[in-house]
Amino acid sequence: MRLEKFVALAGVASRRASKDIIREGRVIVDGEIVTETGHAINEKQADVRVDGKRVRISTDHRYILLNKPTDTITTAKDTRGRNTVFALLPPMPQRLAPVGRLDADTSGVLLLTNDGDLAFRLTHPRYGVDKTYQATVRGSVTDEAVASLREGVFIEGGKTAPARVTVLHRGAAESRLSIVIHEGRKRQVRLMCLAVGLPVKKLRRTQFGPLGIGSMPAGTFRDLSVREVRQLRRLVGLEPGGEDSQPNRGGNAWSTSRSTANREDTPDGPPTTASGTGATRSSSGSRSGTIRTKAGSTPATGRNRSSAPKRAASTEANPGSSRRFPRRAPEAEGSRRTNTSGRSSNSRTRRPG
Repeated sequence: MRLEKFVALAGVASRRASKDIIREGRVIVDGEIVTETGHAINEKQADVRVDGKRVRISTDHRYILLNKPTDTITTAKDTRGRNTVFALLPPMPQRLAPVGRLDADTSGVLLLTNDGDLAFRLTHPRYGVDKTYQATVRGSVTDEAVASLREGVFIEGGKTAPARVTVLHRGAAESRLSIVIHEGRKRQVRLMCLAVGLPVKKLRRTQFGPLGIGSMPAGTFRDLSVREVRQLRRLVGLEPGGEDSQPNRGGNAWSTSRSTANREDTPDGPPTTASGTGATRSSSGSRSGTIRTKAGSTPATGRNRSSAPKRAASTEANPGSSRRFPRRAPEAEGSRRTNTSGRSSNSRTRRPG
């Protein structure tokens, strides 16, 4: 196993942050400092220490949802003496790490866990997990600015993926937007708004995938339920039945469909997780509950996949052979097709007598 993966699975930090920790010389393997990423170790026998403390891959996972207040940072330690999110938590035997980051001046949903595999997938753009933000911006938002955000804008690192944007309030001095993205670049929402001439005054993340803060006061936290953990794991493919666990976007529920980028959805999600296990993705997305068919055909819904009567499955034996073949339906006079030799295509049918 690669060292950075081991450090991430041990709950020290994300996969990307673990690489930085290694490069900084903070990781010791079997008594030797390792500063190169990609270093292979035996995860069952290696003695790995980060900042002098031994770390192990724990099977005792814990998942905490925190309503992060402003003026706190999402790191375990800060050399400048600023408040960290871990100061809001009681002492725990598990070593938790934030799933992604929120700026010091951004509040809202923050997930912390020592489940490295889940944390990695929840933050990787490949898995398309939605993050919903409410942004209060300066000035009056224009339709052109909204269209640009929906199509993607150029910020540091390249053009952003299409976002789902809803105008919640439009005023002369300030406006309020709901923005749903599945990427996780540094200060992405702020840079997106700034790119269209809308500096952000206040930013709050209201939902992370199926998880919402609901009525939780700022600075409080709770453990995720077993059902919520399973929803997250199914969402990123760590457990089977991912699509069956994803509610539709009807109402305030959530969705990972990319083709609904321009829908005017209600931004605030449910307080915790959306109910509706067994629902499928919105039919406007790339996946839906109906099977795609050719134009004019009947979509397959439920067990009976066609309203047409089924043809009888009777067969008859071919004399002198054990082979069985379906009985041909009678054809209208003159409708028989002939092959190049002039023989009828029904020449295999037995003749009476």
